[in-house]
Amino acid sequence: RKPSEKLRMSMIFSGIVSDSLPQVSSMSEFEQVLSFSTVTLHDASEHWRVVAALGRAATIALGFPVNINIYVTAAGREVSTPVHADGHDVLVLQTQGRKRWRVFRPLPRRQGISANREGDSGVGELVVDVTLQPGECLFVPAGFPHLTSTHIFGTGMVSG
Repeated sequence: RKPSEKLRMSMIFSGIVSDSLPQVSSMSEFEQVLSFSTVTLHDASEHWRVVAALGRAATIALGFPVNINIYVTAAGREVSTPVHADGHDVLVLQTQGRKRWRVFRPLPRRQGISANREGDSGVGELVVDVTLQPGECLFVPAGFPHLTSTHIFGTGMVSG
C-alpha cells in the first residue's frame, strides 16, 4: 500500500463492530479505548514490513494466500469478540497474554439455507474450549461459530 493510504481499524463494543475509532494520541488513551472494546487492525501485512514478511512466509508454507489481522484486547473482557462464524478459515497465533476460545460445531444446514456466514450466531455443540498462551496456535475452520474472552483469573496482560 501507498504510505498515504490509511490503516483500516475497527473496534468491537458490546458485540457491535464500528469503523469509527476515537482519536488516540497516547498509550494511555489507547488503553482507555481497550477498557471498553477490542481493537482490530485490518490487513496489517499491508502496513508493516515485518508482518508482510510473516504473511509471505505463511503463504509459501501453506500454499494459499494469507491475510493478517491483529486483534488487541485488554485483560478482563468477559466477551472480547461475540459469537460469530467467519466465511474463511482462521489460524490464530496468540502473541501476548491469554485468550479463551470457545468453538462450536455449525448447526446442520437446511435445504435452501446457506452454511454459517460471518455474523451468524447459531451454534451447535461446544467442540473446543481452550485458553491460548503466548506462542500457541488454534485453527478455526470456516463456518464454525466461535467467541473469545480475556476474562481469565490472574492475568493482567493485554491479549493479541
